[in-house]
Amino acid sequence: MSKLPNDYELDFLKSCSREELAPIVGAILGTDDKGNIDRSGRFSSQLDKKPMFVTHYPDHTKYVDEIIEEIQKFGGNTLVNAFRGMGVSYHEVLCDVAEKMKVNCRKTQSTVIVESYLLAKVLDVAWEKMSEEERKKILDESGDMWGLKAGGMSAAVLLRIIQAGGFKSYQVALIIANAVAKAILGRGLTLAGNIYVTRLLAVLTGPIGWIITGVWTAFDFAAPAYRVTIPACIYIAALRTMKANERFADRGDPTESAK
Repeated sequence: MSKLPNDYELDFLKSCSREELAPIVGAILGTDDKGNIDRSGRFSSQLDKKPMFVTHYPDHTKYVDEIIEEIQKFGGNTLVNAFRGMGVSYHEVLCDVAEKMKVNCRKTQSTVIVESYLLAKVLDVAWEKMSEEERKKILDESGDMWGLKAGGMSAAVLLRIIQAGGFKSYQVALIIANAVAKAILGRGLTLAGNIYVTRLLAVLTGPIGWIITGVWTAFDFAAPAYRVTIPACIYIAALRTMKANERFADRGDPTESAK
């Protein structure tokens, strides 16, 4: 099996740190009860047998091409993969995940646009499943910077925030990425010290993580590959948005100016 050529949608992963890549590796190989990366029944994965992985683990930055190859492979039908010797493009994997999660988007849209719809869907579903107490806590912590008091966390509002870029977009992406990381590895991402964002992570990571875990767990038995591709695509979408807006990461508490 080889990496699909001319598929550059995941090349940005080559600029990510080992910590940022760890949740993707955890999704591919599985983790134990302590969040340590292992096999966990991922019999179809070949990542841990790759020479670069064997030599350099746990420095995930040394085998990004192999990580990308695994994502492509899990996105394609196993028998078809064996015939053609490679998987499918990341865009095809992403669109398949979006379809399974009933995301309102089209395959003809760009990868970044489909990812923004996917992230909005994740938060929208999470909001719907939260208790009134959890929603109130989010509103109290956020100072309603997302405009939730008017009608809740709607997919339309979230989509505008994600696609607009800036601090809010970074914040939404970080919250989702952190929730996926915690669901897979049992720990979130290490933050640079923005106290405001840290407060929101503490409130949102749990509920969003439960929703994400519930979504991919539902596909475990019917289609085990979704146990890899659903969390991987959600995390990659969030990570890409984070990286695109990380220059805004050090902005202070935006609710202070409104007081």
